[in-house]
Amino acid sequence: MELLRNKQINHEVNSLILETDALLESKEIARAVELLHEILAIEPGYAMAHNYLGWVHTHFLVDYAQAKEHLRLAILFDPNCHAAYSNMAILLQEMNAFEELELLIT
Repeated sequence: MELLRNKQINHEVNSLILETDALLESKEIARAVELLHEILAIEPGYAMAHNYLGWVHTHFLVDYAQAKEHLRLAILFDPNCHAAYSNMAILLQEMNAFEELELLIT
């Protein structure tokens, strides 16, 4: 029963992430953010949703504190999420946080 539930959750999360991709491509940022929060309500440790939120907060909402927190969580939940490292590096550069950037890349 638990395996079936996990498959249903994975299917739902995958469907929502595909819808989020389409919304971001069409610049429907507010709705994309809503969907990302829905994803995190289902799967709080879903690194890609945190990565997307970090990217959105960096480039569209310009809320660097929220961006940094979501990117930190993306890296924490999936240390192999390369996009999160890249997005964190961009964010830290925009924040002129060069010491943190150096720590990230070394």
